[in-house]
Amino acid sequence: MPIVHFSKYVSAGLDPVLSFFVMSPDRYETSCHETIKRMSLILSMFWGIIDVFRDYRVQGLLAFSLMLITIASLVFWVLEDWSLIDAAFFSVATISTVGYGNVVPLTTAGKIFCMVYIFLGLGVFVATASAVAEALIQRRTIALDKRKGRHSSH
Repeated sequence: MPIVHFSKYVSAGLDPVLSFFVMSPDRYETSCHETIKRMSLILSMFWGIIDVFRDYRVQGLLAFSLMLITIASLVFWVLEDWSLIDAAFFSVATISTVGYGNVVPLTTAGKIFCMVYIFLGLGVFVATASAVAEALIQRRTIALDKRKGRHSSH
């Protein structure tokens, strides 16, 4: 196979596209194996996340979190006279501790509710994130044990 140089295309930013099609057979084989490994990892992560959401504890905490966010969104919508999207954005940003600061409560009632929401919401958010992480780790441990032949059914 003749070696083709596409230097004029590289300068146009097309190198990643062309390099896939114009590579040596050895490089192509390595690239395929790397791609398969990456796809396998992505699929494993996807199915892991799907599996985690089957956990009743995770489901309960997620439902409670969504309920808390919905209630807070409605309260901020009414108290602060924000659009529903602004109220929902603020509720999610606050409970997740991101807190951009571009939307803030201005009324006294809104500020008081926000303080209560932060204390309640932060605990719920941390518990939910911990439950998801724990379920993912447990799933990974079981998968590793199965590979090693140490898994016993309980």
